[in-house]
Amino acid sequence: PIEPMLITFQEFVRVPRADDWVRFEPFARRVHHLPLSFPPYHISTQMADVLLRSATRPKIIFPNLEHLVWHVAGDRALVWESLHLLFMHPGVRYFGLHALVPGNVNCEYLSLSEILEEVAALSPNITRFEVTTTVREISGIDEALIPLLSRVPSLTHIGLHQTLITPFMLETLSVLPNLQAIYTM
Repeated sequence: PIEPMLITFQEFVRVPRADDWVRFEPFARRVHHLPLSFPPYHISTQMADVLLRSATRPKIIFPNLEHLVWHVAGDRALVWESLHLLFMHPGVRYFGLHALVPGNVNCEYLSLSEILEEVAALSPNITRFEVTTTVREISGIDEALIPLLSRVPSLTHIGLHQTLITPFMLETLSVLPNLQAIYTM
C-alpha cells in the first residue's frame, strides 16, 4: 500500500499487513542489486520507520539480493544506519560502503564498528567488500572496518580507497584465509 507523496519519494498509506507482504513477494524475488543512497531519495523517514516497525515484515525482504551498496555521504548519513540492515541476509555476496567520511563513523545509537558487526552477523557469506571515501583523513575509519573484516572469513576480494591501505589494515587483511585480491578504489 504505497502512494506517491512527492516526486522524490513514496509513502505507505498504512503499515503493511501480512497479505500486503505476500502480494509484494513476487516483486521482491526480482531484486538482485540494491543501491541505498543518502538520503535515500526513494525512501522517506516515515517509510523507513514503518519498514522498521512492521511486525508482519518477512525476515528476508529481498531473498535473491546479492549486491548491496550503501552510499554514506553527508553530515548525518548514519541516521539511516538501521535501514540497510533490513536487507542484509546470508545470500548477500557483495557489500559496498561508498563515500564514507570520518564524521559519519559514529551516530547517536550505533558506531560504524557496531553497524559492521551487525552486517557480519546478518551476511556472513560476503565475498566482496568495497569501501570508498571522499576525504584524505581516515582517522577512525580503518579501525571501524575491523569487525566486518575479522568476522567474515569468506571475503575473497576487498576494494579500499588508497588512503585506507595502511600497515594496520594490511596486517588485518593478511590473516583472512580466502582473500585473493586487494585493490584500490
